[in-house]
Amino acid sequence: MKYLSTSQFARLCRTSKDTLLFYDREGLLRPRRVSEKGYRRYGAEQFYEFDMIRMFKDVGISLKDIRSYMRAPNPRDLLRHLEEKRRLLQQERMRLLSRQRMLEANMALAHEAMHARYDVPELVEMDTERLSVMPVSPEEQATDEGSIALFAALVERFEGRGQAA
Repeated sequence: MKYLSTSQFARLCRTSKDTLLFYDREGLLRPRRVSEKGYRRYGAEQFYEFDMIRMFKDVGISLKDIRSYMRAPNPRDLLRHLEEKRRLLQQERMRLLSRQRMLEANMALAHEAMHARYDVPELVEMDTERLSVMPVSPEEQATDEGSIALFAALVERFEGRGQAA
């Protein structure tokens, strides 16, 4: 069997020698042979192992979990990890979608503001709005804690009516 040097194997895997050395130190991917002079030699079949490690890293599996799987492959554990990563990616996707919508709304407002004519009166029909008033003493709003408590009470009041605060 012909073995590949670290440079050759790194080129085959489209990675760096440093990555292979790191994987060796971490116990993720050991070379098949190490010469008396310390040269590492990899078998071409180890490309599959490298590719598995790369895929695991790409989906966010920890090095500890990758090491554990590579030492004792267990398809059930692998499937459990992949399902968990899929769930986390779905959550992240939803979070990013929400941020994108917020960004687009702010961009629309900025465009509207840039093209608004401030020197021309404009009458616009709008939905009916309500004004809610609650008695507040100067002492209640004098501190941050008091202001927060007042705001919380106002939010609670509107949520109790099923209206947005």
